Amino acid sequence: MKVIYKIKRLIGNTALFIRSLVTRTPDRIRHSVPYTSQFANPGWAEMVLKDGQSLTKDIMWPDSGAQTIEEYEHWALAICGMACAAMVISFYSNKTYKTIKLAKDAKKNGVYIEHSGEISKMQNQQFVRWIRK
Repeated sequence: MKVIYKIKRLIGNTALFIRSLVTRTPDRIRHSVPYTSQFANPGWAEMVLKDGQSLTKDIMWPDSGAQTIEEYEHWALAICGMACAAMVISFYSNKTYKTIKLAKDAKKNGVYIEHSGEISKMQNQQFVRWIRK
């Protein structure tokens, strides 16, 4: 059985190799999209999400656009969508935006809803309207 399996694999790999020589694959488009993390210090992502490290220990919190460490802690876990939006906006406009400043503006436009001190997930329809502005 092992010999038959190996022969089948060899025939399959040979067929793929021949196909790769004969067919043309489309060119890949590569863009240099600037990276933005939802955390002020991108190195903290694993420590916060996996290890439960407190956001209050992130000394780079002012880089997020938050006014206070408490505001950073309040927003940081809810703004992965704003980090993505910041990357897209930066790519197309060559301007850099702080994630929490974007999130606060988005909240004014209904993208986030705050209830009992908790921030909702991003509201997609409102996000589309807001991002078009």
